Amino acid sequence: MARRVSTAVLVAAVLAVGGAAIGRFTAPRPAPPPAVVAVTAPRPGWPGATRLVNGVPAGYPHTRAGAVAAATNFVVLGASDLILDPARYRAAIAEMAAPEDRQRLVTLAEENVDAFQNQLQMVSDAAHGIAVVIRAVPLTYQLQAYTPQSATVDIWTLQLRAVDGVLAPTDLWVTETIVLEWVGGDWKMADVGDQPGPTTLPSMAAPQTLALPAQLRTYQEYRYAAG
Repeated sequence: MARRVSTAVLVAAVLAVGGAAIGRFTAPRPAPPPAVVAVTAPRPGWPGATRLVNGVPAGYPHTRAGAVAAATNFVVLGASDLILDPARYRAAIAEMAAPEDRQRLVTLAEENVDAFQNQLQMVSDAAHGIAVVIRAVPLTYQLQAYTPQSATVDIWTLQLRAVDGVLAPTDLWVTETIVLEWVGGDWKMADVGDQPGPTTLPSMAAPQTLALPAQLRTYQEYRYAAG
């Protein structure tokens, strides 16, 4: 019998971890940065970044717009199919994180991977060659606080999850909160949290199957900066 995943299980798995991320520890345990640093030019689709460091967009302007760009890219990368490659996902989170918050955020990343695997089996499905989709599309943002040393950005996000033959494309509407610090000449992530919604009203749709539609198999993914 084919395995199916209910929407309720999906929501519980994705949001339970994010909610636990709200609130910073008073005594974070710093961890050393990645030993190997590869710096390259950014590819199109990472707005505001001037370079890639170990594949992670970096080099943001020390401005309000730079903070928003950093937070947006962190949301897109942090809720992407990179989760299906746990080692690369942990390394990316470590690269995005502020030094004093790195170990805590990496631990939260590991919990995120565990949630996707233990409740949804997405990591093992991908390892066995099953098509798995994890994407986040930022829609709107609000710069809640800004100083030259720190910033807080809320981003309303549409998150998409699907597993070919197991989970039909399912949307989650989430407001992400990214806390940034200006460290070492760049914006780095100091904290992350989320809350569900607001959601949209259901719309009329074609009958859905568990197989991934062509729009998720062969169409190209947009990379853009929301205005």
